[in-house]
Amino acid sequence: MPLTFAGTFRAHAQRILALVLDPGGLALLTACKDVVRWWDLAGGHLERELRLGTFQGRPIHAAAFSPDAARLLVCRGAPQGGRAVLEVHHLGSGAREVSVQRSLAAASVALALHPDGHRATLALPDRLDVVDLATGAGLWSGSTAAASAFTRDGSRLVSLARGRTRGVVAPGFGGSELLVRDLDPAAPPRATRLALDAFALAVHPDGARVLLAGEHLPTAAEPDARGLVFVTHRIDDGARIAVADIDIDPVTALSFGPLPQGPAATSRIALGHAEGNVTLADWSLA
Repeated sequence: MPLTFAGTFRAHAQRILALVLDPGGLALLTACKDVVRWWDLAGGHLERELRLGTFQGRPIHAAAFSPDAARLLVCRGAPQGGRAVLEVHHLGSGAREVSVQRSLAAASVALALHPDGHRATLALPDRLDVVDLATGAGLWSGSTAAASAFTRDGSRLVSLARGRTRGVVAPGFGGSELLVRDLDPAAPPRATRLALDAFALAVHPDGARVLLAGEHLPTAAEPDARGLVFVTHRIDDGARIAVADIDIDPVTALSFGPLPQGPAATSRIALGHAEGNVTLADWSLA
């Protein structure tokens, strides 16, 4: 299953908080703490940017794009602690659609934005909260998650629960769990245990596959498994599709989509890094 790195470019001078490939794979949107940028991947140039501005001196410390790349959710921390501010920016008009305050017990939070722009997940060290962005009220909470993402049609929430193990992973037990929950109405999650200490995930626009990045852990079947890998799984049943070794800088954001004008079985991967670079890779799953 060949994985080919297609290049790296400088997108920002600061840590990339979020990025997303547009559903057609022709453009990439990136966000740092004060600006969103649109990149034309075919032409290899910056198309435009949107300045996010300031609000009461609160810095942006987390961000997430909606699956359709139409909106951006940001979390602004409180300078003296207390209540954080969640904002939704419409990327077509540049308007700030939502601004709501919510108490956060931890400075570390990973976000996901539903396609309707009205719901979001906040992955905290001790739980996963689903929030109504109109009021800031919690809709429901789940077990802790390192990352989460909605499918493009908004019907499912995919999240990643980390549970690092030591030594060889016992059969049927892994370092992380992949959790898939049907929404509207909400249902208990379906869990797939992974031989992987995963730290990032991205859902393909087709809603059928999820990409995970993490450290491969040894199992009884694969005792020599080591190192950083990409792994793809089917969302419906959790079955593993493919694994590829990677050697990259630390990843702060991840996106997964189709390769324009490429074979149907080939996907484009975009990775954001702490120093502001973006790495692109193409993965043939044929």
